[in-house]
Amino acid sequence: MCVISLCTRAALHTATRGRSTAALGGAGHACAISLTTHSTGDLTAARNMLSIRNANEHDIAEIETMVADFVKGHPAENHPRSSQALRAAYFGEHRVANLVVAERNGEIVGMAQWRLIHDMFWGMFGAEAGWLYVKPSCRGSGIVAALVARLCAQASAAGAEFLHGGGGDGPSRLYERVAIGQASRDCHLSGKAFQVFANLDGLPAREIVRRRPPKEFGLQPAERESR
Repeated sequence: MCVISLCTRAALHTATRGRSTAALGGAGHACAISLTTHSTGDLTAARNMLSIRNANEHDIAEIETMVADFVKGHPAENHPRSSQALRAAYFGEHRVANLVVAERNGEIVGMAQWRLIHDMFWGMFGAEAGWLYVKPSCRGSGIVAALVARLCAQASAAGAEFLHGGGGDGPSRLYERVAIGQASRDCHLSGKAFQVFANLDGLPAREIVRRRPPKEFGLQPAERESR
């Protein structure tokens, strides 16, 4: 298990098999992202459009399908899960977290969540990321980076200065390209790196991967906007 953290003053740090619990809400925005930089026509462009948006109750069936695949190999694989509990957790009066989904060609192909937290040592608000998942057939196309950028953008708008989470070996390789870590693989992506990643939200997914901030940015303070 790898744990990674993102900060506004402590940058990107996301989870793929992170299990988050408590939380808070925050509105986001949907945006169309092209997975290809060279379109060969309207049909090709349409097939490659990716939208990152807030999940809603109409997505529950597809979310459950992703969870059923995500849980494979876990002790809870055959444990019964309730649609009502899922609805209450993410769309009820007391939401546990903010859930976003990646949609391509009318199909939901990925998801991730975040919740607001506070780090007492650093004295700053942050966000805990979890349930980062992309369907196997869509992996390797930058969707994870697009989801992470949206988490950073939403969390930053809510006052967070870092994003923290944990993941398996596969996604951890992506995170550790931009995270400051330790031997335990517990690491923080902070400062300018988090800010840069949040600003990448809305760009083509592969462009987000290409422009990911270097590790050194995690050691530089974020440039605060004048209010």
